[in-house]
Formats: sequence, structure tokens, C-alpha cells
Amino acid sequence: MASADTRRGRKVEELLRGREHWSLQPSSSPGLPSQWCFLAGPEIELSVTVDQGAIVVYVMDRNAEVFLADGAALAAWLDANEALWVGRPSMASELFDDLLTGRLDDWGRQGLRSR
Repeated sequence: MASADTRRGRKVEELLRGREHWSLQPSSSPGLPSQWCFLAGPEIELSVTVDQGAIVVYVMDRNAEVFLADGAALAAWLDANEALWVGRPSMASELFDDLLTGRLDDWGRQGLRSR
């Protein structure tokens, strides 16, 4: 019987194989498994691995990990967030910062006041 990590790894592969911008990349560290990477341009923006029962999305420019329980959670997270890194990763990073700090909401209110 396959381990939970093996089953999750198969689900990750099923979700990401053939999905635009995603590819399986060999690990740069000897002995570590390959990982699924999202490339928008020359840089890896996101990576997905399975580790100790969780699916882990690593967001490179934030140096942050998102832990997801299963393939359905990964699919939902990707559908909601993946577009931030398509096309213009630097702009996505700035938008992400604005969303996190509330500046985007402030910007919207200022625009309404100026009308």
C-alpha cells in the first residue's frame, strides 16, 4: 500500500502535469526529490512538494510556505492565487504586498474621494 505522501505526490502530479507554466524540476540538492515548479519567465515563482503529510507550496519572493491538506485544497489555492505570477511577476509581487498591508483598499478609497 502506498504511503500518504506517495498518494499526495501522485495527486500533485495529476493536478500539475500539463498545467500551463508548471514543470517537474530536479532538485538542486543531492538526495532530495524533484519538485513541481511554476515558471513565469526565467524565474521559479512557486514550488510544490509533499512533506510529512502536507502539500507545501513555497512562494519564492515571499520566502513563505503554504501548507495544504490535500489535492482539492491545492487546486483551490492555485485557482485563487496562481494568476498573480503570470505575465508580470514583479507587478504581482507589488500587488501581493498591497493586499497584505491594506494599501490596495486605501488606494480604492482615495479614488472614490477624488470623484
